[in-house]
Amino acid sequence: MTNRRDDHLLLSLRDATPLVEAEIERARRYDRALAVIIVTGGDMSLFAARIPDLLVRLDRKRTMVVAPETDTERADVFAARLCAITGALVEGTAAFPGDGQSLASLMRAALTIDPIHLMDGVAR
Repeated sequence: MTNRRDDHLLLSLRDATPLVEAEIERARRYDRALAVIIVTGGDMSLFAARIPDLLVRLDRKRTMVVAPETDTERADVFAARLCAITGALVEGTAAFPGDGQSLASLMRAALTIDPIHLMDGVAR
C-alpha cells in the first residue's frame, strides 16, 4: 500500500478496450456523456482518478483517461486539472456522442496522430 492514491490500474489498450466499449454502450443506452482525454508524459500515479474513470496506457508516452458522465466542457476542466497535478501535456479531448460513436472514433478525434498503430490487434 502506498501513500499516493494510485488505486486505479493503468490498463493496456488491449485490456481496456472491452471496458471502454461497455462504457460507450452504457452512455448510448442512457443518453449520457463520456469523454476521453489523451495526455503525454507526466506522472499519472499522482492523479487520483474518480472511481468510474479508466486510465489507459496507449504507448510509452501517452495515457488516455476515459471519463464517464463527462461532457466536452467538463473534459476540458478535467484535462487542465489532470495536467496541473501530473505535469502532463494534453494532446486532445473528445466526447461521446458529438466527437465519435466508438473508441476508435473518439481516439481519432482526440489525437493529433493517427491512432490506428496504437490499436493493432484490438477489435475496432
